[in-house]
Amino acid sequence: MYPYGSYVTVGATPSEHFNFDGWYVGGEELSQGATYTFPANDYYTEGVTYTALPLVGAFVDIIYSFNAVADPPEGGTVSGGGTAKYGESVSFMAAPNESYTFEGWYYGEENMSGSPSFTLDTASFLDTHTLPVTSTENSFTFTAKFQTQPPPPGWLLITIDASPTDKGEVSGAGKYSYGEDVTLGATPIDCYDFGGWYTEGEKLSEDLPYTFNTSDWLPTQGVTDTLPIVAWFPPIEYQFNAVADPPEGGTVSGGGTAKYGESVSFMAAPNESYTFEGWYYGEENMSGSPSFTLDTASFLDTHTVPVTSTENSFTFTAKFEPTSSDMVTVSLSSHPPEGGMVYGAGKYPKGSNVTVSAVPNAGYVFGSWCYDDWSWITDNLSYIIQNIQEDISLFASFYQP
Repeated sequence: MYPYGSYVTVGATPSEHFNFDGWYVGGEELSQGATYTFPANDYYTEGVTYTALPLVGAFVDIIYSFNAVADPPEGGTVSGGGTAKYGESVSFMAAPNESYTFEGWYYGEENMSGSPSFTLDTASFLDTHTLPVTSTENSFTFTAKFQTQPPPPGWLLITIDASPTDKGEVSGAGKYSYGEDVTLGATPIDCYDFGGWYTEGEKLSEDLPYTFNTSDWLPTQGVTDTLPIVAWFPPIEYQFNAVADPPEGGTVSGGGTAKYGESVSFMAAPNESYTFEGWYYGEENMSGSPSFTLDTASFLDTHTVPVTSTENSFTFTAKFEPTSSDMVTVSLSSHPPEGGMVYGAGKYPKGSNVTVSAVPNAGYVFGSWCYDDWSWITDNLSYIIQNIQEDISLFASFYQP
């Protein structure tokens, strides 16, 4: 009750989560100030016993803003949030990008939810949280945190083919994880060799076994790939040699290099005063014909490379026998005996050219070749007796310097 001529002051205090919106009379706004002063005379006529003034103090809900952000931004996409009044619900959605996983919804350091789909009860939240000091718009920010997802372990699928397919066995094919060591093995069949590891025509290695790491072929951990490898098994090339025994007994030709299954031909022609006896491999008589063709497949299936051979080499000997029974003897000696060694002694057909040679021992020097009567022959270490017709006895003289 206010008398005529007085001033009226009214005040309004909003409850929590509400704002004062203004003073109204009959729908007409009088003031937006929470404290409003006006003269009673504005609504009261002097002399009137009583006038009623129905003032309305209007209050409105505070509109809060709930924002959704992604951390890191490239970790995924977020949606939802928006504006809401106290007691309303606000929903958030998070979807991680490739190579990321969703960790949770956070308000500051507080984990609000571990689910990508999260509904906020604003009443419960606002009852326990105050607006940030920095907020000028009743705003709250919720962060969807994403973590980088470690790439799945990569793997390398290794395939191995033999070339030719039936000439060797291979091992090591399979699926290997990133960073794993791989060991490849190869075993050629008889008469074939291992020629190296290849991929798409490029030689990788000649090692046997061959070890490498899958990281050599996978750039990063999460990558998968296929590595086709070929093990090459080339045929071994064997050497077939032809020799004459004795060398002066005749001439030989043919032989050469050949692979398993190929043929090799030999020819022998005895010299005058000699006859051809046969082709021999060691003590084994291979053929009695001067013209002899070797089936390498049959031979290699039943013979191994000599231990002393470093080139897969075999030697075939054409043996010749002298036709004349007239033989002469070459006798050799050293003077003094400890002075050195002599070579070339033995029985030879008449008319042969015989080579004798001398090798001094340590501490001695070769002097000359002499007949037994000390007749001088030559100062050369080697001496060829031409067209020998009778037994002969020689000695090599040595002396200490």
